[in-house]
Parts: sequence; structure tokens; C-alpha cells
Amino acid sequence: MPPSYNCYNIATKYTKYTLPESHFIGHNLWILKPTKLNRGRGVHIFRSLDSLRDLVSQYTKGRKSFTSTNEFIIQKYIEAPLLINRRKFDIRMWVLITGEMDCLLFREGYIRTSSIPFVIDHKNIDDKFVHLTNNAIQQHSQTYGSFEDGNQVSFDKFKEYLGGDLFERNMLMQIKQLVVKSLLAVKKKLNPRRSEAQFEIFGYDFMIDSDYHVWLIEVNTNPCLEESSSLLKFLLPRMIDDAFKLTLDRVFHKAKRFDGEDIKYSVKGYDDDYNMW
Repeated sequence: MPPSYNCYNIATKYTKYTLPESHFIGHNLWILKPTKLNRGRGVHIFRSLDSLRDLVSQYTKGRKSFTSTNEFIIQKYIEAPLLINRRKFDIRMWVLITGEMDCLLFREGYIRTSSIPFVIDHKNIDDKFVHLTNNAIQQHSQTYGSFEDGNQVSFDKFKEYLGGDLFERNMLMQIKQLVVKSLLAVKKKLNPRRSEAQFEIFGYDFMIDSDYHVWLIEVNTNPCLEESSSLLKFLLPRMIDDAFKLTLDRVFHKAKRFDGEDIKYSVKGYDDDYNMW
């Protein structure tokens, strides 16, 4: 895969993939998400059409304290996810769209884990500490941070857990393909005026099922940039700085320390002068 794609010119082969019947374990769960919210707010897991009607009614009639809306996303729940030490996880990665409409994937991301062992039954579908890996949710769990700092795992640690080169050879390629397909779906809405004086960083979230198939679960237009773990204290500054080098630094002068030296944000395994996008 080349280091970047141009969002106006990329093309890809579409494939049809459905959840295998072997993933169904008798509960047939679904997820409801109100649009234009973040930090796990308003995410509900439901089992029946009656439950869905009730949830939608509460939102449209303004019974939910944080929002009133009539726009929702409904997704099939992945009932047989790949687990880390019996706990659910997802993958956060960053995608940069430049003013020239180049699409770049940051070379590092992180794994977000849940605080409670994963079990599905009709009694725990409202337990967000089991089902939702968003840090804004997990930080309120009594076991938050008990297994990993900030419930976050680096790609290197994840590769060790998987063993071999499964992540690089299989999962990462699927992630890249999903990013391209998602951008193709909205390319007419991205920068319609073709202005070069803008850019955007998206937060892409993926899950992996027990068959090692990668699923895109959502794309965030305002991804959280909180340094909520020692891992993100290294990754976030470098991610943002390297993005600025490709965008703002082409217009404005590069930031320097008071002593005149360039500011460096070191990440293990990458040279300081290497752009990680």
C-alpha cells in the first residue's frame, strides 16, 4: 500500500461480508447510537423491536437528559469478538485528510480494553463496562486501570499477545481497506469547495471478531486527544505534530523552543525526523 491515497482518485473493489451464523449465540443483540454525540453517550444495546421503539420514543420526545434527536445509527452487535485476557477491546487509529485531499493513516494506534470479563446474557446487556470500550465510559469502572494503564494497550503489546505477524499481515491490511471504502462512500461531501487551506483528523474505531475479521464500528470527526495513559503521552503529541508538518507548517513557520531548537516528540521505533503519517 502506498503511503497515502488521494480521496478524489482512489478506487477499490467492493466485497460483501456478513456475520457468520456461528457468531449467533442465542441473544441477537443490536446497538443504537444517536448521531452527533461522543464519549459513549446515548449508546444502548437492545434485543427486541419493542425495546428499540421505547428507546427511539424517549429520544424523539426529549426524555433523555442530554439530547433530543430523531437521527440514529443501528448496528448489529458483534456477539463473538476477539478478546484480550477474556475482555472486549477495540482499536483506535487516526486518519488525516489534507487540503490536497490526500488520505494518510498514522502508523501507530492503540487498543482500548474493557474493565470487566466479556459475557453475554440477558441480565448484563446494560452493563457498559462489559460492552463499551470507550475510555469516557471505562474510567468510571471500579476496575479501571487494574489491567492496563488507562485500559490501553500498544500495538507492540497487542502483536505479542496475538503471536506471529497476524496483525501486520492480516488485520492492518483490512483496516486500510475499510478506511479507503469509508472515504469513497463520502468523497463527494469531503471538501466540496476543493479548498487547500484546511485539513481534518478522524478517529477510526475497529473491532475484530473471533474469526479475525475486522469491522469498522464508527468514525469520529472530533476524536478525543486526552493523554489518558502513558502510551498516549507519547503518541498524541507526535501524531499532532507530524500532522501539522504536513499541513500548517506549509503555511506558517515551524514551532521552536526558546533556545531555537526544533521540538521533538520521540516515539519508540521511529526516528525523530520520520513522519509517521
